[in-house]
Amino acid sequence: MHLVSSKIVKIISESIVAIKAIPAEKLFENSPLAQADLKKNQWMKWDDVVDWINWLDKQPYGPFDWEQIGRTGPDTSAFAYAKAIVRACISVRYAYHIGAKWLGDSLFPPITSRVEFVRKHDVVETLTLHPTAKECPQLFQIFAGALTVLPEQSFGLARAKVTFKLEGRKATYDIVVPEQHTMWSKVTSLVRSAFTYKKILSELENQQQQLFENSQSLFNEREELKNFIKLYPDGLFIYRDGQIRYANEKVASILNCDQSEIVGKEVFEFVHPSSHEMIKTRVAELKNNPGKINPHMEFTMLRKGSSEPFVVECTSIMTMFDGEKSVLVAMRDLTERKKLQMKMMQNDRLISLGQLAAGVGHEINNPLCSILLKLELLQEEKRALNSDEADKVLSEIKEGLERIKYITNDLKTLARNRDEDVLSNIDVNRILKATIHMTHNEIEHRAKLVFEPGEIKPVYANEARMSQVFLNILINAIQAIEPGHADENEISVKTKLSNGHVIMEFRDTGSGIPDEMKDRLFQPFQTTKPVGQGTGLGLSICDSIIRKYNGVIEYESIKGKGSLFKVILPVSEIRDTVQPVTSAVNSSQGKLEKTGRRVLIVDDDKEVLGMFHSIVSRKFEATSFSDSREAIKSLADGQKYDCIICDLMMPNLGGMEFYQKLKEVSPEHCQKIIFITGGSFTSVTDQFLRTSGIIFMEKPISFKDLLGAIERIVQVH
Repeated sequence: MHLVSSKIVKIISESIVAIKAIPAEKLFENSPLAQADLKKNQWMKWDDVVDWINWLDKQPYGPFDWEQIGRTGPDTSAFAYAKAIVRACISVRYAYHIGAKWLGDSLFPPITSRVEFVRKHDVVETLTLHPTAKECPQLFQIFAGALTVLPEQSFGLARAKVTFKLEGRKATYDIVVPEQHTMWSKVTSLVRSAFTYKKILSELENQQQQLFENSQSLFNEREELKNFIKLYPDGLFIYRDGQIRYANEKVASILNCDQSEIVGKEVFEFVHPSSHEMIKTRVAELKNNPGKINPHMEFTMLRKGSSEPFVVECTSIMTMFDGEKSVLVAMRDLTERKKLQMKMMQNDRLISLGQLAAGVGHEINNPLCSILLKLELLQEEKRALNSDEADKVLSEIKEGLERIKYITNDLKTLARNRDEDVLSNIDVNRILKATIHMTHNEIEHRAKLVFEPGEIKPVYANEARMSQVFLNILINAIQAIEPGHADENEISVKTKLSNGHVIMEFRDTGSGIPDEMKDRLFQPFQTTKPVGQGTGLGLSICDSIIRKYNGVIEYESIKGKGSLFKVILPVSEIRDTVQPVTSAVNSSQGKLEKTGRRVLIVDDDKEVLGMFHSIVSRKFEATSFSDSREAIKSLADGQKYDCIICDLMMPNLGGMEFYQKLKEVSPEHCQKIIFITGGSFTSVTDQFLRTSGIIFMEKPISFKDLLGAIERIVQVH
């Protein structure tokens, strides 16, 4: 037997009375339902209610516009408690979720609901009637009307646009939700409403107890607030005097522990030390201003059983709990969002590189062509050239190779995904110079380039991310100018110091930004470029990067005349603790004195291995293996070395696997190893290279740097 709350009958009857001005008694006279039953506030048989609705349609004052009844329902006194609960929701979209998953299930147990948020303002709600319950299309029409007016009746917004499709026992509602307040601006209403709706929650509890007499009640009188919070989609916890007094299941899930392991603990047991001071400051602000709501902010937390910190977004408010003033915190795990942001940033950088691929190829091919020609010259005329002429050619070859080295290093800096969150004092003039170098070939076909680096101070940021910002802004400037009139256009880049901030100015004489785009320029997926030339993510990502470093991006633009972008960052107040290490070997010393120290070299590239062996053996006793498995066997047999040089990417037994084997067969060598990499290609290898104690160098490596690195290892051990 299916039951339905008598509330729905009250809502329908009050709506009809309001629309038709018919006495309520008429709606029950000789009907399948007795009006007296409504006063008992009891549950009714589903089939009886359906029969009553069908009976109403056949009366002289029928048939009814059931969608109109649905639109009128929220104004009735019987719907007041439900409207109050809906108003307490943090957003219109969440109100639809509560309406379907909580109120809907409470009033209509025979109907199951599913809510999907498909886009920013779109909600799809699907209602399915139990296969053994009598069909009632009128009720689905009532729902359509109620869904339309929900934003207007509960939030004072415009009505939703609802497209309604009924297929037998299943109804699908496509809902376009009006513009609304942000999620966090509703938190105050949510919290305060939770404490003022005791009567409402008690009434819902009574309904559930009547429907399921022998089952666990939905609410417990002592746990009303906790059960309300339990439905909240994010983590919620309450703490007082630094101690957590309550935490919902979502918090336990985020922290990877049981609720019992959270309640009663100091809140800072779960907070990374880097966030302690900020939390103390925010709590003090709340105590000084109890009506304040702390805006959402990112904090670093710690999970049980993991040393890896993670980021959450929190907002907080003062409230009453167990009769005392406490702090209620709403917490959202940003782990997946951060991963997605990281992928988006990486993809955006790679897209930028792809757009510059031809120009970068040109920059590499020029010195490569020169090098090849000079090598042929040496081969053909080595006898004809005197010593000075040969030295000059060799010097030019070296300069060309250095030029290629700098280009590849610039590319690796931009493309890498390692150490994304490692900050240091960086010279933006140097990064701008490298970025301009990469874009030079694209710029020269469109505009004259003016680079005016000023006297500036370091900023505290991540080098790869700053490269991404500069490259993105430069590409936008380049693409705003049509090729073919380079002498008539200009792209200028300037840096200067002003009031404790470094200002980087990018000015172009391109097409400018349309007025209709200016208000949403930094929003995702906003672009003026043709299809295939931009994702619309670039400036959004740039803005988020610069804000992370406490900076801003400002712009001015006149359509048809060009744009000016300013990246403004505070001067670093942090003194680098790591001093640059000078090489212990000078390559100009000629023949080096042997030390008697033993060095093991492992590299699958035999040409590189041969060069390493030749260089290392000038000062140390060198042993080389092109197969890392043979090197491990040598170590397992008891061979001792003062330093190990090992390539990271190798077949059969790569650098990471070599390191793990080394731990097993000769762990004392783990502190003596230097990994050589031509570039880390996976997140796994990136993570490995970030491991504490791992030392690595990137190819290409100079004679001086290689011997210097070995010397430092030998001196320490």
